[in-house]
Amino acid sequence: MLSPLMNASYSVFSYAARRYAGININPPLPPALSIELSSVCNLSCPECVTGTGLLVRKIPFMEYDTAESIASQLRGITLSAWL
Repeated sequence: MLSPLMNASYSVFSYAARRYAGININPPLPPALSIELSSVCNLSCPECVTGTGLLVRKIPFMEYDTAESIASQLRGITLSAWL
């Protein structure tokens, strides 16, 4: 299993290989993870699609099981996770 630092290093290496050498390498798993658990916000930030009301979803909150499944699959691989 990849350690978080090895995964992050591979991410940087694969980006550089594709960008500068034109070598296609399978992309790694994400070194960082951000999960938006809801599409509900009481702020009106002009740069945010949720706060301005442009993003409206039928189900405003992510199911707990879905969030737990995503987090458990990437546990021990990512350097950081934001919920």
